Amino acid sequence: AGVAAARNPDGRLEIFVLGDDDVLYHLWQWPTSPSGWNGWGPLGNGFPSNAGLTTATNRDGRIEVFVTGDGNLVERAAQAPGTRTGWSALSSLGMPGSGGPSAARNEDGRLEVMSVDDNGVLWHAWQVSPGGAWSPAAVLSVGFDYGSAVELVADQQGHLQAFGTTADGILQSMWQTPLTPSGWNGKLYYGPGTVTGGIDVAIRSDNRMMLAAVDRAGGSVVTSTQGAPNGAWSPLVPLP
Repeated sequence: AGVAAARNPDGRLEIFVLGDDDVLYHLWQWPTSPSGWNGWGPLGNGFPSNAGLTTATNRDGRIEVFVTGDGNLVERAAQAPGTRTGWSALSSLGMPGSGGPSAARNEDGRLEVMSVDDNGVLWHAWQVSPGGAWSPAAVLSVGFDYGSAVELVADQQGHLQAFGTTADGILQSMWQTPLTPSGWNGKLYYGPGTVTGGIDVAIRSDNRMMLAAVDRAGGSVVTSTQGAPNGAWSPLVPLP
């Protein structure tokens, strides 16, 4: 939860980490080579080292980093594409964030970010326009218990999908139908309840999404894959 990475428009990777001193640090490649890294630099302080941390990239290439602290979700945006030191001041989205956060970009270029509060309620906030100001935080689903975290990802059509687990280990998801902040469908459950909160989702080269999680009983990695792009998901199966 305390480390995240993003890629700048020029191909350089940038890493963000929460230190034991409650400071948010970043490190970037210079030049773009495996060994060409600069020294760590601070971006802000006052964050517990176990806080959630994630990044997303605006359509114009600016990286934004999201981190939970003091019960709120705060965001930080690069001043211009590819800059390393020109970051804006921290600003709060006013969104409870004990679990998460996770952020992704809609097909229309707007970023959206989600988090889970202490009661398992799913919250979200979104850019009003691509790269622009942020909306007020809003509840997306009451009683949608994601356990400890939420994973937000865009499918091959640009529709966002949110994945998480209940306290009983049942995998569940929601997804956008129209590309609007309110265009989310109801909850879909994937049983049985065997999954922990550690989830990651990616899109394969054939545009099918694949999910990986940890089995709560044996600690093995289990996966599920769409049968077709935007299609139904397979049952969870363990990796060898």
